Amino acid sequence: MVSRYRGAGSSAPVLYRRCLKPLLFHLDPETAHRLLLLSAPVLGRLPRICFPRPRRAPRSVAGISFPGPVGLAAGFDKTGELYPFLSRLGFGFIECGTFTWEEQAGNPRPRIFRYPAQRALVNRMGFNNPGARRARANLLRSLSRGRPVPLGINIGKSKNAADQDAADDLNRTIEVLHDLADYLVINVSSPNTPGLRAFQAVHRLRALLEAILPRIEKPLFVKLAPDLTPEETAELIPMLEKRVAGLILTNTSTDYSLLPDAPIQEGGISGQPLFEKSTQMLRFVHSRCSLPVIASGGVMDEARARAKMEAGAALLQVYTGFIYEGPLFAARLHRALLESLDPDRAGGN
Repeated sequence: MVSRYRGAGSSAPVLYRRCLKPLLFHLDPETAHRLLLLSAPVLGRLPRICFPRPRRAPRSVAGISFPGPVGLAAGFDKTGELYPFLSRLGFGFIECGTFTWEEQAGNPRPRIFRYPAQRALVNRMGFNNPGARRARANLLRSLSRGRPVPLGINIGKSKNAADQDAADDLNRTIEVLHDLADYLVINVSSPNTPGLRAFQAVHRLRALLEAILPRIEKPLFVKLAPDLTPEETAELIPMLEKRVAGLILTNTSTDYSLLPDAPIQEGGISGQPLFEKSTQMLRFVHSRCSLPVIASGGVMDEARARAKMEAGAALLQVYTGFIYEGPLFAARLHRALLESLDPDRAGGN
C-alpha cells in the first residue's frame, strides 16, 4: 500500500531545515515555543495545501478510531490552545497537557535545553499549565473549530497537593476535563514533580487508580517512566491489565549515562538517546501484556518509527523529533509506515 502526499509542499522540509529551524534554534526554547503559540491562530487558518498530509491509515485502539498511528505527545501543547493548528499537520491524534487542578508556573527558567549533536532535549518544566478550569476554556475554543483527530488529555497531580490528597486532586481535574477527551492519561512518571514517580509503585498506583476510576468513562492510559526496572514493570502489568485501557511507554529518563561527554542539566532526557531504552521497555511489556501501547521515546526518523511498531506499538507519539524535524514530520512518518507495513497492519490492529 503506497501513499503519496496530497497537495503541494515537498520543499517544506528543506525550507524548515535551512531557514526556520536555524532561526528557532537561535532563540531560547521557550521563547521559540511562545512565538509558535502567538502565531498559531494565523497558522491554523492557512489552507491545507500548506500542510500536506499522506493518505489516511486508520487504526482502532481502545475503541477509538485514529486516522493514523502517529500522534503528538503531551508536553507540547500545555495550554490547549494549539490543537487547531497541530491537528492540521498530519498527526493521527493530539495529546494536550499535562494539566493539573491548580494553575502552575512550573520550575524556574531556564528549564529546557537542546543537545543538537545528540538530537536530544533535557527538560525540567514542572507541569507548567493554566490549571484545569482555564484549560477547559482554552480547549472549548479550540474544539469549536472542529475535532479532525482524536484528543487525548494528560493529567497530573498538582505540585502543592499532598500525596494523601493526590486522588482528590486528580478527580477535580477529571471532573472538569473528562467530557472533552477522547482518552485520558494519568501521568505518574514525570521526573520534574517531586515524589511523583513514587506513585509507580504497584500498591500506590493501584490505590490511586481505584480512587479515580469511578469518575472515568473514557479510555484511560497510564504513562510510565523508562527508568523502571524489569522487575518493577513486571509487577505492575497484572494490576494495570485489570484497570486501564492501555499504556504510554515512555516518559523522559533521568539516566544521564544516555548523554555521555555532554554537560548535563537536571531534568528528563528525550530524543534519540532515549530510543533504545524506551524500545527495550516496549518489547518487554509487549511480550507480557495484553494492553495496547502508545510508544514514545526517541522517534526521530522513519526507521525508528518502524522499529517501534515492529516492537509491538499500537500507536506512536513524537515530541523531540517534531521539534528537530519540523511541521511535516508526522506526515513523513505516516507515509513511511504506509509504504512499509503490510496491508492488514496498515489498515488496523
